[in-house]
Amino acid sequence: MLKIAYGKADFAEIRTNGYFYQDRTQFIEILEEKGTHYPAFLRPRRFGKSLFISMLHCYYGVEFKNQFQPLFGDLYIGKKPTPLANHFFILRMDFSGITTKDPKEVMHSFLQKVKSGTKDFLKTYFNYFQPNDEAILEQEQTPSGVLIDFFDLITKRGLLDDHKVYVMIDEYDQFTNQLLSYHSREFQNVVSADGAVRVFYEVLKSVAGLGKVSRIYLSGVAPVTLDGMGSGYNITTNISLAWPFHQMVGFEEAEVKALVAQLGLSKGTLATVLSDLRNWYNGYLFSDDVKKKIYNSTMVLYFVSQYQRSDAYPKTLLDPNIASDYKKIRQVFELIRRDPFTLPTFNTLIEKQTITAELTEVFSLERGFNTSDAVSMLFYMGFLTIVERDLSSYVFKYPNYLIEKLYAQYFVALLQNTEELPIDNNPVNDAVRELAKNANPQPFLDQVKAILKIHSNRDAMQFHEGSLKAVFISLLHHQQFYYINSEPEGERRYIDIYLEAMRGYKPKYEIAFELKYLKKKDPQDVKDVLDAAEVQLKNYLVLKKYINRKNLRGFVVVVKNEDIFWKEITIR
Repeated sequence: MLKIAYGKADFAEIRTNGYFYQDRTQFIEILEEKGTHYPAFLRPRRFGKSLFISMLHCYYGVEFKNQFQPLFGDLYIGKKPTPLANHFFILRMDFSGITTKDPKEVMHSFLQKVKSGTKDFLKTYFNYFQPNDEAILEQEQTPSGVLIDFFDLITKRGLLDDHKVYVMIDEYDQFTNQLLSYHSREFQNVVSADGAVRVFYEVLKSVAGLGKVSRIYLSGVAPVTLDGMGSGYNITTNISLAWPFHQMVGFEEAEVKALVAQLGLSKGTLATVLSDLRNWYNGYLFSDDVKKKIYNSTMVLYFVSQYQRSDAYPKTLLDPNIASDYKKIRQVFELIRRDPFTLPTFNTLIEKQTITAELTEVFSLERGFNTSDAVSMLFYMGFLTIVERDLSSYVFKYPNYLIEKLYAQYFVALLQNTEELPIDNNPVNDAVRELAKNANPQPFLDQVKAILKIHSNRDAMQFHEGSLKAVFISLLHHQQFYYINSEPEGERRYIDIYLEAMRGYKPKYEIAFELKYLKKKDPQDVKDVLDAAEVQLKNYLVLKKYINRKNLRGFVVVVKNEDIFWKEITIR
Protein backbone atom coordinates (compact mmCIF):
# COMPACT_ATOMS: atom_id res chain seq x y z
CA MET A 1 0.00 0.00 0.00
CA LEU A 2 1.16 3.52 -0.80
CA LYS A 3 2.36 5.20 2.40
CA ILE A 4 1.24 8.84 2.55
CA ALA A 5 2.93 11.04 5.16
CA TYR A 6 -0.01 13.40 5.34
CA GLY A 7 0.63 16.16 7.88
CA LYS A 8 4.26 15.15 8.42
CA ALA A 9 7.05 17.63 7.73
CA ASP A 10 10.05 15.61 9.00
CA PHE A 11 12.14 14.73 5.95
CA ALA A 12 14.27 12.15 7.76
CA GLU A 13 11.21 10.33 9.12
CA ILE A 14 9.56 10.29 5.71
CA ARG A 15 12.62 8.95 3.96
CA THR A 16 13.62 6.33 6.53
CA ASN A 17 10.08 4.93 6.90
CA GLY A 18 9.27 4.49 3.23
CA TYR A 19 6.68 7.25 2.88
CA PHE A 20 5.91 8.81 -0.47
CA TYR A 21 8.16 11.79 -1.19
CA GLN A 22 8.05 13.93 -4.31
CA ASP A 23 11.65 14.81 -5.09
CA ARG A 24 12.38 18.52 -4.72
CA THR A 25 16.12 18.17 -4.06
CA GLN A 26 16.98 19.58 -7.50
CA PHE A 27 16.17 22.99 -6.03
CA ILE A 28 19.15 22.72 -3.70
CA GLU A 29 21.34 23.05 -6.77
CA ILE A 30 19.16 25.83 -8.20
CA LEU A 31 19.25 27.75 -4.91
CA GLU A 32 23.03 27.59 -4.81
CA GLU A 33 23.42 28.59 -8.46
CA LYS A 34 20.65 31.17 -8.94
CA GLY A 35 19.70 32.12 -5.43
CA THR A 36 21.30 34.17 -2.70
CA HIS A 37 22.88 33.50 0.66
CA TYR A 38 19.87 35.09 2.37
CA PRO A 39 16.68 34.13 0.49
CA ALA A 40 13.10 34.57 1.65
CA PHE A 41 10.62 32.15 0.08
CA LEU A 42 6.90 32.90 0.45
CA ARG A 43 4.00 30.58 -0.23
CA PRO A 44 0.52 30.06 1.22
CA ARG A 45 0.06 28.02 4.36
CA ARG A 46 0.06 24.22 4.05
CA PHE A 47 2.00 24.22 0.80
CA GLY A 48 5.01 22.11 1.81
CA LYS A 49 7.37 24.86 3.01
CA SER A 50 8.17 23.17 6.34
CA LEU A 51 9.05 19.87 4.66
CA PHE A 52 11.34 21.75 2.29
CA ILE A 53 13.17 23.36 5.21
CA SER A 54 13.47 19.95 6.86
CA MET A 55 15.01 18.61 3.65
CA LEU A 56 17.50 21.50 3.57
CA HIS A 57 18.38 20.78 7.20
CA CYS A 58 19.11 17.12 6.46
CA TYR A 59 21.18 18.00 3.41
CA TYR A 60 23.31 20.77 4.91
CA GLY A 61 23.51 19.66 8.56
CA VAL A 62 26.83 18.08 9.56
CA GLU A 63 24.95 15.74 11.90
CA PHE A 64 23.34 13.96 8.91
CA LYS A 65 26.60 13.20 7.08
CA ASN A 66 26.53 9.49 7.86
CA GLN A 67 22.91 9.27 6.70
CA PHE A 68 23.44 10.93 3.34
CA GLN A 69 22.94 7.78 1.24
CA PRO A 70 19.73 6.49 2.83
CA LEU A 71 18.24 9.99 2.87
CA PHE A 72 19.34 11.26 -0.56
CA GLY A 73 20.97 8.41 -2.47
CA ASP A 74 18.13 7.80 -4.94
CA LEU A 75 17.10 11.44 -5.23
CA TYR A 76 18.37 14.04 -7.68
CA ILE A 77 20.83 15.67 -5.28
CA GLY A 78 22.10 12.31 -4.08
CA LYS A 79 23.33 11.61 -7.58
CA LYS A 80 24.68 15.14 -8.07
CA PRO A 81 25.67 16.44 -4.61
CA THR A 82 27.08 19.94 -4.27
CA PRO A 83 30.29 20.72 -2.35
CA LEU A 84 28.21 22.19 0.49
CA ALA A 85 26.50 18.91 1.44
CA ASN A 86 26.64 18.36 5.25
CA HIS A 87 28.79 21.46 5.53
CA PHE A 88 27.02 23.57 8.21
CA PHE A 89 25.82 23.69 11.78
CA ILE A 90 22.07 24.31 11.55
CA LEU A 91 20.26 26.80 13.79
CA ARG A 92 16.60 26.12 13.02
CA MET A 93 13.63 28.01 14.42
CA ASP A 94 9.88 27.75 13.87
CA PHE A 95 7.78 30.82 14.66
CA SER A 96 4.39 29.18 14.08
CA GLY A 97 2.14 28.81 17.08
CA ILE A 98 3.19 32.06 18.76
CA THR A 99 0.17 33.33 20.64
CA THR A 100 -1.27 36.68 19.52
CA LYS A 101 -4.55 36.78 21.42
CA ASP A 102 -2.97 39.02 24.04
CA PRO A 103 -0.30 41.40 22.67
CA LYS A 104 1.41 41.26 26.08
CA GLU A 105 2.03 37.54 25.62
CA VAL A 106 3.48 37.83 22.12
CA MET A 107 7.02 38.73 23.13
CA HIS A 108 7.16 36.07 25.82
CA SER A 109 6.05 33.44 23.30
CA PHE A 110 8.52 34.78 20.72
CA LEU A 111 11.30 34.62 23.33
CA GLN A 112 10.51 30.99 24.14
CA LYS A 113 10.61 30.04 20.45
CA VAL A 114 14.07 31.58 20.08
CA LYS A 115 15.30 29.85 23.24
CA SER A 116 13.89 26.55 22.01
CA GLY A 117 15.80 26.83 18.72
CA THR A 118 19.11 27.67 20.39
CA LYS A 119 18.70 24.91 23.01
CA ASP A 120 18.04 22.35 20.26
CA PHE A 121 21.29 23.49 18.66
CA LEU A 122 23.19 22.86 21.90
CA LYS A 123 21.65 19.39 22.22
CA THR A 124 22.44 18.47 18.62
CA TYR A 125 26.07 19.53 18.81
CA PHE A 126 26.45 18.66 22.50
CA ASN A 127 30.07 17.55 22.26
CA TYR A 128 31.12 21.18 21.77
CA PHE A 129 29.38 22.54 24.87
CA GLN A 130 29.67 22.51 28.65
CA PRO A 131 26.88 21.51 31.10
CA ASN A 132 26.03 25.07 32.19
CA ASP A 133 25.92 26.61 28.71
CA GLU A 134 22.16 26.23 28.40
CA ALA A 135 21.68 28.24 31.59
CA ILE A 136 23.49 31.17 29.95
CA LEU A 137 20.80 31.32 27.27
CA GLU A 138 17.96 30.68 29.67
CA GLN A 139 18.67 33.76 31.74
CA GLU A 140 18.25 36.14 28.80
CA GLN A 141 14.96 38.06 28.65
CA THR A 142 14.87 39.25 25.02
CA PRO A 143 15.02 37.29 21.74
CA SER A 144 17.92 39.42 20.49
CA GLY A 145 19.74 38.93 23.80
CA VAL A 146 19.45 35.16 23.43
CA LEU A 147 20.84 35.40 19.89
CA ILE A 148 23.78 37.58 20.97
CA ASP A 149 24.69 35.24 23.84
CA PHE A 150 24.27 32.23 21.55
CA PHE A 151 26.76 33.45 18.96
CA ASP A 152 29.17 34.60 21.66
CA LEU A 153 28.92 31.12 23.14
CA ILE A 154 29.53 29.17 19.93
CA THR A 155 32.48 31.46 19.15
CA LYS A 156 33.93 30.85 22.60
CA ARG A 157 33.47 27.06 22.29
CA GLY A 158 35.26 26.99 18.95
CA LEU A 159 32.47 25.69 16.71
CA LEU A 160 33.18 28.29 14.05
CA ASP A 161 36.67 26.89 13.63
CA ASP A 162 35.09 23.78 12.12
CA HIS A 163 31.94 25.01 10.33
CA LYS A 164 29.83 28.10 9.83
CA VAL A 165 26.17 28.35 10.83
CA TYR A 166 23.18 28.07 8.48
CA VAL A 167 20.08 29.71 10.02
CA MET A 168 16.67 28.40 8.93
CA ILE A 169 13.48 30.13 10.12
CA ASP A 170 10.10 28.62 9.28
CA GLU A 171 6.91 30.72 9.34
CA TYR A 172 8.91 33.84 10.04
CA ASP A 173 5.82 36.07 9.75
CA GLN A 174 2.90 34.02 11.06
CA PHE A 175 2.57 35.86 14.36
CA THR A 176 3.42 39.29 12.96
CA ASN A 177 0.75 38.95 10.24
CA GLN A 178 -1.82 38.26 12.92
CA LEU A 179 -0.62 41.27 14.88
CA LEU A 180 -0.95 43.40 11.75
CA SER A 181 -4.58 42.35 11.39
CA TYR A 182 -5.82 42.57 14.94
CA HIS A 183 -3.28 44.70 16.80
CA SER A 184 -1.74 46.94 14.14
CA ARG A 185 -0.18 49.30 16.66
CA GLU A 186 1.57 46.37 18.34
CA PHE A 187 2.80 45.21 14.91
CA GLN A 188 4.35 48.61 14.28
CA ASN A 189 5.92 48.50 17.73
CA VAL A 190 7.65 45.14 17.22
CA VAL A 191 9.01 45.93 13.73
CA SER A 192 9.94 49.56 14.47
CA ALA A 193 13.52 50.72 15.07
CA ASP A 194 13.56 49.51 18.68
CA GLY A 195 11.02 46.72 18.30
CA ALA A 196 11.89 43.20 19.44
CA VAL A 197 11.38 41.58 16.01
CA ARG A 198 13.45 44.15 14.16
CA VAL A 199 16.27 44.04 16.72
CA PHE A 200 16.29 40.22 16.49
CA TYR A 201 16.84 40.37 12.73
CA GLU A 202 19.36 43.16 13.10
CA VAL A 203 21.43 40.78 15.22
CA LEU A 204 21.12 38.11 12.50
CA LYS A 205 22.27 40.64 9.93
CA SER A 206 25.19 41.65 12.16
CA VAL A 207 26.49 38.10 12.78
CA ALA A 208 26.16 37.38 9.06
CA GLY A 209 28.29 40.43 8.39
CA LEU A 210 30.88 39.12 10.85
CA GLY A 211 31.06 35.81 9.02
CA LYS A 212 29.56 33.71 11.81
CA VAL A 213 26.47 32.92 9.72
CA SER A 214 27.03 31.79 6.17
CA ARG A 215 23.43 31.48 5.04
CA ILE A 216 19.92 32.38 6.24
CA TYR A 217 16.75 30.88 4.79
CA LEU A 218 13.36 32.35 5.69
CA SER A 219 9.99 30.86 4.80
CA GLY A 220 6.68 32.58 5.30
CA VAL A 221 3.52 33.82 3.64
CA ALA A 222 3.86 37.56 2.90
CA PRO A 223 6.64 40.16 2.66
CA VAL A 224 4.91 42.68 4.96
CA THR A 225 7.08 41.98 8.01
CA LEU A 226 10.33 42.13 6.01
CA ASP A 227 9.26 45.41 4.44
CA GLY A 228 8.19 46.80 7.81
CA MET A 229 11.66 46.20 9.21
CA GLY A 230 13.27 48.32 6.49
CA SER A 231 17.05 48.50 6.91
CA GLY A 232 16.88 46.28 9.99
CA TYR A 233 17.15 43.25 7.74
CA ASN A 234 17.91 44.47 4.23
CA ILE A 235 20.25 41.63 3.28
CA THR A 236 17.48 39.26 2.19
CA THR A 237 16.30 38.60 -1.36
CA ASN A 238 12.68 37.62 -1.93
CA ILE A 239 12.86 34.79 -4.48
CA SER A 240 9.15 33.95 -4.33
CA LEU A 241 8.12 35.48 -7.66
CA ALA A 242 11.22 34.40 -9.60
CA TRP A 243 10.43 31.71 -12.17
CA PRO A 244 13.31 29.31 -11.30
CA PHE A 245 11.74 28.72 -7.87
CA HIS A 246 8.10 28.56 -8.96
CA GLN A 247 7.72 24.79 -8.42
CA MET A 248 9.99 24.51 -5.38
CA VAL A 249 6.95 23.39 -3.37
CA GLY A 250 3.60 22.06 -4.57
CA PHE A 251 2.94 19.39 -7.22
CA GLU A 252 2.98 19.56 -11.00
CA GLU A 253 0.24 18.00 -13.12
CA ALA A 254 2.38 15.03 -14.18
CA GLU A 255 3.37 14.37 -10.58
CA VAL A 256 -0.25 14.29 -9.44
CA LYS A 257 -1.11 11.91 -12.26
CA ALA A 258 1.76 9.58 -11.33
CA LEU A 259 0.78 9.66 -7.65
CA VAL A 260 -2.93 8.96 -8.22
CA ALA A 261 -2.07 6.19 -10.69
CA GLN A 262 -0.53 4.30 -7.77
CA LEU A 263 -4.03 3.88 -6.30
CA GLY A 264 -4.68 1.20 -8.91
CA LEU A 265 -7.79 2.83 -10.40
CA SER A 266 -9.40 1.81 -13.67
CA LYS A 267 -8.64 4.02 -16.66
CA GLY A 268 -12.05 5.69 -16.54
CA THR A 269 -12.00 6.25 -12.79
CA LEU A 270 -8.46 7.61 -12.96
CA ALA A 271 -9.49 10.16 -15.58
CA THR A 272 -12.48 11.22 -13.45
CA VAL A 273 -10.42 11.60 -10.28
CA LEU A 274 -7.70 13.59 -12.05
CA SER A 275 -10.32 15.91 -13.54
CA ASP A 276 -11.80 16.55 -10.12
CA LEU A 277 -8.40 17.12 -8.48
CA ARG A 278 -7.53 19.59 -11.22
CA ASN A 279 -10.74 21.49 -10.51
CA TRP A 280 -10.36 21.40 -6.72
CA TYR A 281 -6.64 21.78 -5.99
CA ASN A 282 -4.77 23.00 -9.08
CA GLY A 283 -4.41 26.45 -10.59
CA TYR A 284 -1.63 28.27 -8.74
CA LEU A 285 0.68 30.57 -10.69
CA PHE A 286 3.12 32.66 -8.69
CA SER A 287 4.91 34.12 -11.71
CA ASP A 288 3.69 35.23 -15.12
CA ASP A 289 6.94 33.90 -16.59
CA VAL A 290 5.84 30.27 -16.23
CA LYS A 291 3.03 28.30 -17.84
CA LYS A 292 2.71 25.22 -15.63
CA LYS A 293 0.22 25.66 -12.82
CA ILE A 294 0.85 23.85 -9.56
CA TYR A 295 -1.35 22.00 -7.10
CA ASN A 296 -1.52 22.52 -3.38
CA SER A 297 0.43 19.39 -2.40
CA THR A 298 -1.09 19.06 1.08
CA MET A 299 -4.61 19.06 -0.34
CA VAL A 300 -3.66 16.38 -2.88
CA LEU A 301 -2.08 14.19 -0.21
CA TYR A 302 -5.19 14.59 1.94
CA PHE A 303 -7.40 13.37 -0.91
CA VAL A 304 -5.12 10.42 -1.79
CA SER A 305 -4.80 9.28 1.82
CA GLN A 306 -8.58 9.47 2.34
CA TYR A 307 -9.39 7.73 -0.94
CA GLN A 308 -6.91 4.96 -0.25
CA ARG A 309 -8.43 4.36 3.19
CA SER A 310 -12.06 4.00 2.03
CA ASP A 311 -11.79 3.45 -1.74
CA ALA A 312 -14.09 6.45 -2.19
CA TYR A 313 -14.04 10.22 -2.21
CA PRO A 314 -13.60 11.79 1.25
CA LYS A 315 -16.74 13.09 2.94
CA THR A 316 -15.40 16.62 2.66
CA LEU A 317 -13.11 17.74 -0.15
CA LEU A 318 -11.18 20.14 2.06
CA ASP A 319 -9.34 18.82 5.10
CA PRO A 320 -10.71 20.62 8.18
CA ASN A 321 -7.14 21.34 9.31
CA ILE A 322 -6.43 23.18 6.07
CA ALA A 323 -9.76 24.98 6.23
CA SER A 324 -8.81 26.15 9.71
CA ASP A 325 -5.50 27.50 8.42
CA TYR A 326 -7.21 29.27 5.56
CA LYS A 327 -9.33 31.16 8.01
CA LYS A 328 -6.32 33.45 8.03
CA ILE A 329 -8.21 35.25 5.26
CA ARG A 330 -9.90 37.01 8.14
CA GLN A 331 -6.59 38.81 8.59
CA VAL A 332 -7.05 40.47 5.23
CA PHE A 333 -10.72 41.12 5.82
CA GLU A 334 -9.93 42.77 9.12
CA LEU A 335 -7.65 45.16 7.24
CA ILE A 336 -10.36 45.79 4.63
CA ARG A 337 -12.96 46.43 7.29
CA ARG A 338 -11.03 49.50 8.41
CA ASP A 339 -11.43 51.01 4.94
CA PRO A 340 -15.02 50.63 3.63
CA PHE A 341 -14.01 52.00 0.22
CA THR A 342 -12.21 48.73 -0.57
CA LEU A 343 -15.33 46.61 0.00
CA PRO A 344 -16.82 47.12 -3.52
CA THR A 345 -13.53 45.83 -4.96
CA PHE A 346 -13.96 42.51 -3.23
CA ASN A 347 -17.63 42.47 -4.15
CA THR A 348 -16.43 42.71 -7.78
CA LEU A 349 -14.32 39.58 -7.33
CA ILE A 350 -17.42 37.60 -6.39
CA GLU A 351 -19.35 39.07 -9.32
CA LYS A 352 -16.79 38.77 -12.10
CA GLN A 353 -14.45 36.05 -10.81
CA THR A 354 -11.41 38.18 -11.64
CA ILE A 355 -9.85 41.36 -10.33
CA THR A 356 -7.10 43.58 -11.71
CA ALA A 357 -4.57 45.25 -9.44
CA GLU A 358 -0.90 45.98 -9.10
CA LEU A 359 1.06 43.33 -7.22
CA THR A 360 2.60 44.87 -4.13
CA GLU A 361 6.11 43.51 -3.69
CA VAL A 362 7.15 46.08 -1.08
CA PHE A 363 4.57 47.12 1.49
CA SER A 364 4.71 50.54 3.14
CA LEU A 365 2.71 50.92 6.32
CA GLU A 366 3.42 54.64 6.35
CA ARG A 367 1.23 55.21 3.26
CA GLY A 368 -1.53 52.95 4.54
CA PHE A 369 -3.05 49.72 3.28
CA ASN A 370 -4.72 50.29 -0.11
CA THR A 371 -6.79 48.08 -2.40
CA SER A 372 -3.79 46.74 -4.33
CA ASP A 373 -2.17 45.80 -1.02
CA ALA A 374 -5.31 43.91 0.00
CA VAL A 375 -5.47 42.05 -3.34
CA SER A 376 -1.76 41.28 -3.06
CA MET A 377 -2.23 39.86 0.43
CA LEU A 378 -4.95 37.57 -0.93
CA PHE A 379 -2.46 36.46 -3.60
CA TYR A 380 0.31 35.75 -1.10
CA MET A 381 -2.11 33.86 1.13
CA GLY A 382 -3.24 31.63 -1.75
CA PHE A 383 -6.75 32.98 -2.31
CA LEU A 384 -5.86 34.48 -5.69
CA THR A 385 -3.52 33.47 -8.45
CA ILE A 386 -2.05 35.23 -11.49
CA VAL A 387 -3.94 34.95 -14.77
CA GLU A 388 -1.89 37.33 -16.88
CA ARG A 389 -0.07 40.63 -16.84
CA ASP A 390 -2.04 43.75 -17.74
CA LEU A 391 0.52 46.50 -18.36
CA SER A 392 1.87 47.30 -14.88
CA SER A 393 -0.90 45.33 -13.18
CA TYR A 394 -1.99 41.72 -13.03
CA VAL A 395 -5.30 40.01 -13.59
CA PHE A 396 -6.01 37.72 -10.63
CA LYS A 397 -8.59 34.98 -10.10
CA TYR A 398 -9.35 32.15 -7.69
CA PRO A 399 -6.87 29.33 -8.26
CA ASN A 400 -9.49 26.60 -7.90
CA TYR A 401 -13.03 25.81 -6.85
CA LEU A 402 -12.34 25.11 -3.19
CA ILE A 403 -10.56 28.42 -2.72
CA GLU A 404 -13.47 30.19 -4.43
CA LYS A 405 -15.79 28.46 -1.98
CA LEU A 406 -13.72 29.54 1.03
CA TYR A 407 -13.45 33.10 -0.25
CA ALA A 408 -17.21 33.34 -0.71
CA GLN A 409 -17.82 32.07 2.82
CA TYR A 410 -15.49 34.64 4.32
CA PHE A 411 -16.89 37.35 2.10
CA VAL A 412 -20.20 36.73 3.82
CA ALA A 413 -18.35 37.03 7.13
CA LEU A 414 -16.92 40.34 5.93
CA LEU A 415 -20.40 41.62 5.14
CA GLN A 416 -21.53 40.39 8.51
CA ASN A 417 -18.71 42.23 10.30
CA THR A 418 -18.96 45.40 8.25
CA GLU A 419 -22.70 45.79 7.81
CA GLU A 420 -23.93 43.79 10.81
CA LEU A 421 -26.01 41.66 8.48
CA PRO A 422 -28.24 39.02 10.09
CA ILE A 423 -26.53 36.03 8.48
CA ASP A 424 -26.57 32.70 10.29
CA ASN A 425 -24.83 29.73 8.68
CA ASN A 426 -27.32 27.09 9.85
CA PRO A 427 -30.43 28.69 8.26
CA VAL A 428 -28.43 29.28 5.06
CA ASN A 429 -27.36 25.63 4.95
CA ASP A 430 -30.91 24.49 5.65
CA ALA A 431 -32.23 26.77 2.92
CA VAL A 432 -29.86 25.35 0.29
CA ARG A 433 -30.72 21.82 1.42
CA GLU A 434 -34.38 22.70 0.80
CA LEU A 435 -33.40 23.66 -2.75
CA ALA A 436 -31.53 20.38 -3.21
CA LYS A 437 -34.22 18.13 -1.78
CA ASN A 438 -37.50 19.83 -2.69
CA ALA A 439 -36.63 22.51 -5.29
CA ASN A 440 -38.15 25.09 -2.96
CA PRO A 441 -36.29 28.42 -3.25
CA GLN A 442 -38.33 30.40 -0.72
CA PRO A 443 -36.21 29.75 2.40
CA PHE A 444 -33.06 30.67 0.49
CA LEU A 445 -34.64 33.82 -0.92
CA ASP A 446 -35.61 34.78 2.62
CA GLN A 447 -31.91 34.71 3.51
CA VAL A 448 -31.13 36.90 0.51
CA LYS A 449 -33.87 39.31 1.53
CA ALA A 450 -32.32 39.72 4.97
CA ILE A 451 -29.25 41.14 3.27
CA LEU A 452 -31.14 43.27 0.79
CA LYS A 453 -33.12 44.88 3.58
CA ILE A 454 -29.91 46.38 4.91
CA HIS A 455 -28.54 47.30 1.49
CA SER A 456 -31.69 49.10 0.41
CA ASN A 457 -30.89 51.89 2.84
CA ARG A 458 -27.28 52.17 1.74
CA ASP A 459 -27.07 54.28 -1.45
CA ALA A 460 -23.30 54.38 -1.07
CA MET A 461 -23.16 50.64 -1.78
CA GLN A 462 -24.33 51.30 -5.36
CA PHE A 463 -26.18 48.02 -5.43
CA HIS A 464 -26.81 46.54 -8.90
CA GLU A 465 -27.50 43.21 -10.58
CA GLY A 466 -23.90 42.07 -10.18
CA SER A 467 -24.13 42.82 -6.46
CA LEU A 468 -27.26 40.68 -6.27
CA LYS A 469 -25.47 37.78 -7.92
CA ALA A 470 -22.55 38.20 -5.50
CA VAL A 471 -24.94 37.81 -2.56
CA PHE A 472 -26.49 34.69 -4.12
CA ILE A 473 -23.13 33.08 -4.85
CA SER A 474 -21.67 33.88 -1.43
CA LEU A 475 -24.61 32.33 0.38
CA LEU A 476 -24.78 29.30 -1.93
CA HIS A 477 -21.16 28.47 -1.16
CA HIS A 478 -22.14 27.53 2.39
CA GLN A 479 -22.74 23.94 1.21
CA GLN A 480 -20.56 21.27 -0.35
CA PHE A 481 -22.90 19.25 -2.58
CA TYR A 482 -23.16 21.67 -5.54
CA TYR A 483 -20.70 23.18 -7.94
CA ILE A 484 -21.70 26.82 -8.36
CA ASN A 485 -21.25 27.79 -11.99
CA SER A 486 -21.46 31.54 -12.50
CA GLU A 487 -22.46 32.65 -15.98
CA PRO A 488 -21.65 29.41 -17.82
CA GLU A 489 -21.62 30.26 -21.52
CA GLY A 490 -23.90 28.71 -24.10
CA GLU A 491 -23.70 29.91 -27.72
CA ARG A 492 -22.91 33.48 -26.62
CA ARG A 493 -25.75 33.41 -24.12
CA TYR A 494 -25.38 33.22 -20.39
CA ILE A 495 -27.26 32.13 -17.32
CA ASP A 496 -26.49 33.77 -14.00
CA ILE A 497 -26.06 30.71 -11.75
CA TYR A 498 -26.18 26.98 -12.35
CA LEU A 499 -26.00 24.59 -9.37
CA GLU A 500 -24.47 21.36 -10.63
CA ALA A 501 -24.39 18.21 -8.49
CA MET A 502 -20.93 17.56 -7.11
CA ARG A 503 -19.48 14.08 -7.56
CA GLY A 504 -19.94 11.95 -4.48
CA TYR A 505 -23.17 13.72 -3.43
CA LYS A 506 -26.70 13.16 -4.65
CA PRO A 507 -28.87 16.27 -4.43
CA LYS A 508 -32.27 15.44 -5.87
CA TYR A 509 -32.34 18.57 -8.01
CA GLU A 510 -29.92 20.68 -9.97
CA ILE A 511 -30.94 24.34 -10.03
CA ALA A 512 -30.73 27.13 -12.61
CA PHE A 513 -31.19 30.78 -11.57
CA GLU A 514 -31.72 33.79 -13.82
CA LEU A 515 -31.50 37.03 -11.81
CA LYS A 516 -32.78 40.53 -12.54
CA TYR A 517 -32.48 43.65 -10.42
CA LEU A 518 -34.69 46.73 -10.67
CA LYS A 519 -34.07 49.94 -8.81
CA LYS A 520 -36.92 51.34 -6.74
CA LYS A 521 -37.85 53.95 -9.35
CA ASP A 522 -37.42 51.65 -12.35
CA PRO A 523 -40.62 51.97 -14.50
CA GLN A 524 -40.49 48.38 -15.82
CA ASP A 525 -43.30 46.11 -14.70
CA VAL A 526 -42.06 43.20 -12.56
CA LYS A 527 -44.27 40.71 -14.41
CA ASP A 528 -42.83 41.76 -17.76
CA VAL A 529 -39.30 41.35 -16.44
CA LEU A 530 -40.13 37.91 -15.03
CA ASP A 531 -41.59 36.81 -18.38
CA ALA A 532 -38.57 38.09 -20.33
CA ALA A 533 -36.20 36.35 -17.89
CA GLU A 534 -38.17 33.12 -18.32
CA VAL A 535 -37.67 33.22 -22.09
CA GLN A 536 -33.96 33.93 -21.63
CA LEU A 537 -33.49 31.02 -19.24
CA LYS A 538 -35.47 28.60 -21.41
CA ASN A 539 -33.42 29.50 -24.48
CA TYR A 540 -30.21 28.85 -22.61
CA LEU A 541 -31.38 25.48 -21.31
CA VAL A 542 -32.48 24.43 -24.79
CA LEU A 543 -29.11 25.37 -26.24
CA LYS A 544 -27.34 23.41 -23.50
CA LYS A 545 -29.66 20.42 -24.13
CA TYR A 546 -30.84 20.49 -20.52
CA ILE A 547 -34.48 20.80 -21.46
CA ASN A 548 -35.46 17.18 -20.65
CA ARG A 549 -33.47 16.66 -17.48
CA LYS A 550 -35.90 15.32 -14.92
CA ASN A 551 -33.77 16.51 -12.00
CA LEU A 552 -33.44 20.11 -13.24
CA ARG A 553 -35.46 23.01 -11.89
CA GLY A 554 -35.21 26.57 -13.18
CA PHE A 555 -36.17 29.78 -11.40
CA VAL A 556 -36.27 33.40 -12.48
CA VAL A 557 -35.87 35.93 -9.70
CA VAL A 558 -36.57 39.66 -9.88
CA VAL A 559 -35.52 41.93 -7.06
CA LYS A 560 -36.88 45.44 -6.79
CA ASN A 561 -35.36 47.31 -3.89
CA GLU A 562 -35.72 44.74 -1.08
CA ASP A 563 -38.77 42.93 -2.51
CA ILE A 564 -38.21 39.56 -4.19
CA PHE A 565 -40.44 38.10 -6.90
CA TRP A 566 -39.87 34.68 -8.42
CA LYS A 567 -41.41 31.97 -10.52
CA GLU A 568 -40.48 28.44 -11.49
CA ILE A 569 -40.22 27.96 -15.22
CA THR A 570 -41.62 25.07 -17.22
CA ILE A 571 -38.71 23.42 -19.00
CA ARG A 572 -40.31 20.32 -20.51
